[in-house]
Amino acid sequence: MKKYYNIMKNLIINIIVIVSLILLLYNVNIPKRENNFWNKQPVMLIEKKEWNKMGKLPEFNIIIPTNMKIVYEIEINQIINFLEKNFSSYLKLSNENITKYLTNPKSTNITLYHNNNIIGFIHSRPINISYNNNEEKLNYVEYLCVHKEYRGCNIASILIASIINRMNDIEYDINRLYLFKKDGDKHSFIPFITSTYLCLDLKDQKEEEGYDNCDISLNYIEWKNKADKYKLSRIMNEEEWNDELLIKKKYKLKINDKTYIIIGQKSELKNEKMCNVFDIEYIYETIDDNTNNMWNKWIGYLKNEKYQYITMNSIADYKIIIPNINDWKKGNDFQYYLYNGECPIINEADVYFTIN
Repeated sequence: MKKYYNIMKNLIINIIVIVSLILLLYNVNIPKRENNFWNKQPVMLIEKKEWNKMGKLPEFNIIIPTNMKIVYEIEINQIINFLEKNFSSYLKLSNENITKYLTNPKSTNITLYHNNNIIGFIHSRPINISYNNNEEKLNYVEYLCVHKEYRGCNIASILIASIINRMNDIEYDINRLYLFKKDGDKHSFIPFITSTYLCLDLKDQKEEEGYDNCDISLNYIEWKNKADKYKLSRIMNEEEWNDELLIKKKYKLKINDKTYIIIGQKSELKNEKMCNVFDIEYIYETIDDNTNNMWNKWIGYLKNEKYQYITMNSIADYKIIIPNINDWKKGNDFQYYLYNGECPIINEADVYFTIN
């Protein structure tokens, strides 16, 4: 009986070893599946020294099942509810900000339905940027979101193809470049900006009372003069700038004997649970130094307003301006990519814009 047991034991071990070797050899020799959609698209595979349009955008022959449909008009409450449950970005904007962007008359929205239920969404809006004092017209694409139960079913490709076809139909400049941001791991092609989120936990920060939350007179010229110093920045006229900042939060405080305007918005951070965040978008120096607000007073004010974190991009000179920068922790990496265009890779220190 013992002899029979040992024979069976050795046989089972040999079978396990053989199967393991077969699986190992199979995995080594089978190439990893690549994303065929991106392999055939006008994306940057080689860094260029100049900005270059890659040609007319492709026309996609989109074939979707009869129980799916594409809708261009949006039901804003349905979209917000869908994004809240399925959008996987590092930071989540407030519903007020999302509504402002999605309902902009110049924006383009694509909603994909399956049996009258939303399974995908994508949004695009025009922006202008300055690179070495040359204007570039872009369409910023964001909120690419697929229902959790439909991921891996080619839905993202359908959404991307649909919005490009839509822009081909309605956009006056069919050669317009597209810009989009990706959180986390990089695509297989080249991003032209790579950066990271920085995150400050307010729990252990020193705080003081007495922050004066007075009305702030924003100065467009001061912001523009700051932006013009950078290799890459947003282009906005004063009307566009005022509209962009209409629902943003603005603070004025002294840091190292200089007075700064800090502009940003309330967001949520996807940590172990959703946390209230103030996300810094712009910092610029102002000549209006009529304030006694200091950094620790601002921290105290934010805590009283139930904020738990401050976040910002690791761009421009923010890391030099902000006190106690070593207290900030690294969050998710992110990248900006071009579609239908190529350009030089730009160092994050040469960038002065945040697109949300």
